[in-house]
Amino acid sequence: MLLTRLLCLAFVACSFIFATRNIPIIVSLMSFSWGVVSGCFIGPYIWGLFSKKITKIGAYAGILSGLLVVGISTLVITLNSGFAAAASKSPEMGVAAMAVSMVIVPLVSVFTKNKDQNRVEEIFTCYNED
Repeated sequence: MLLTRLLCLAFVACSFIFATRNIPIIVSLMSFSWGVVSGCFIGPYIWGLFSKKITKIGAYAGILSGLLVVGISTLVITLNSGFAAAASKSPEMGVAAMAVSMVIVPLVSVFTKNKDQNRVEEIFTCYNED
């Protein structure tokens, strides 16, 4: 318990130092991480909430496409112009990843099918009980 408390205190202290000092690498890493997270999960999350037609394979394709958009674009920009250029474009990469994920999820779901349609109907029954 003592070790957990000490590590929490160290984490809070590091967070405070990073927040009060302008450390560009931390800002860049945060931009990339949020771009990857939002790009991977926005498509499956939004489409999964509102559509019965989204499949597991479609959701995984959306996750993978978001990851690949950020990863490949970061690699290409870094190789051509350096990491600083890629870091400056990280918000745009995140937006592109979100857009691609939103398109890929329903597109792949059209060509695949749910294995357990009864389970999907059971999940969405709360919307039918008006």
